[in-house]
Amino acid sequence: MTQKMRGGTAHAEDGTELSYYWKSGAVDHKPLVLFPGLGMAGQTCFTLLEALNPDRPVAVIEPRGSGRSGPISAPVDGNVFADDAVIVLDALRWDRVHVAGVSMGGMIAQHMVVQQRPRLLSASLVNTYARADTWAELVWRLREALTLLDDPSTQRLAAALFLTGPAAVASEPAMLDTLFELWETAPPDPASYREQMSFCANHDLYHKLQGIDIPSLVISAANDLLCTAGAGEELAEATRSQYVCLDNATHLLVAARPGEVANLIEQHLQATESQPAL
Repeated sequence: MTQKMRGGTAHAEDGTELSYYWKSGAVDHKPLVLFPGLGMAGQTCFTLLEALNPDRPVAVIEPRGSGRSGPISAPVDGNVFADDAVIVLDALRWDRVHVAGVSMGGMIAQHMVVQQRPRLLSASLVNTYARADTWAELVWRLREALTLLDDPSTQRLAAALFLTGPAAVASEPAMLDTLFELWETAPPDPASYREQMSFCANHDLYHKLQGIDIPSLVISAANDLLCTAGAGEELAEATRSQYVCLDNATHLLVAARPGEVANLIEQHLQATESQPAL
């Protein structure tokens, strides 16, 4: 990036501090707002943002319970996360934006599509789903049950296995070490993490997304064990999106192949901006 990401804060109506990172860009490029995945800080998205057009204004919003944002003190749903995002957009004075999200961030982006359509130019949804399928429901039940054991190491082991998979671990065993190191150096708040998991497990916008007219891109990973390629196809069908499924990729697609994902997103943004204004 030609400019360094700057940190900013805003406050939700209930007083929760909302953290974000951002940089300005050229006036002929519309801003992109990105939401990271479950429990992840904003910095985990920097490699993806760095691979975008350097002239594009970008921001990554850390959902409440993640990164430097305040903890989750009460049950939350997609309305809360979407309202928080609007507060950040207003703080940045960005009227209309492209929105993108990874995993849980993709679910937040979907709520933006449903609730804030007039403010959005396009949506890019990566490694996410419109609703949990049977497999995802079982995964969330297991992970939520493990939180009751008060054993972070076991919780992280289960998460790491679902985020990667046997083929990925065999080809890149250091990937697990990187994950464990990340969780050790920046552990998520346990209560907030449980609330975020509950949000992901109960996310279902399949029917509400149908009929909403917004240029959308859905990117899946063929070997994703959490948000499967089949679930990605269903999301693309609901949103009438361009759909791309990348081979030999896992739920850690953005971390492993940021340039490839960024190229797909940037092409989508440019195609949207080249269309005549409505």
